[in-house]
Amino acid sequence: MVKILELQQRASSMDLSGLPLGTEGLVPLLRSLRLHVATRELRLAGTQLALPAIGELLATLLTLPNLTLLDLSNNLINGPGLRELIEGARHSTQPPFPSLRELNLSLNPLGEGSWQCLAVLLECCPVLTTLRLRGL
Repeated sequence: MVKILELQQRASSMDLSGLPLGTEGLVPLLRSLRLHVATRELRLAGTQLALPAIGELLATLLTLPNLTLLDLSNNLINGPGLRELIEGARHSTQPPFPSLRELNLSLNPLGEGSWQCLAVLLECCPVLTTLRLRGL
């Protein structure tokens, strides 16, 4: 993991897809990514991201103003997790996702009532061109 983070300092992309990190592995990793302003792509597909790590994810994302791609597909993000992410973003003092062009939330158990959160999310992403929501 240390090697990955060392490489991240020089790269603009971080791909941890498929690593079953869970909350215990994701929280310290997300904290270490803060202020890596060069990060343009963050791929966390299939990392077992769930509600307990959403606050850390948001805190990290708010420090990545150049992020253009965020892949959160195939995780455990449910309706309450999405709501926490959106509420935190909406109450941020800075624009939450100013450069985000592509967001993948596919294969997460978001639930049928998540459309309102998704609508707010779209407001937080002024340049978003692609939103992926393929179901389970």
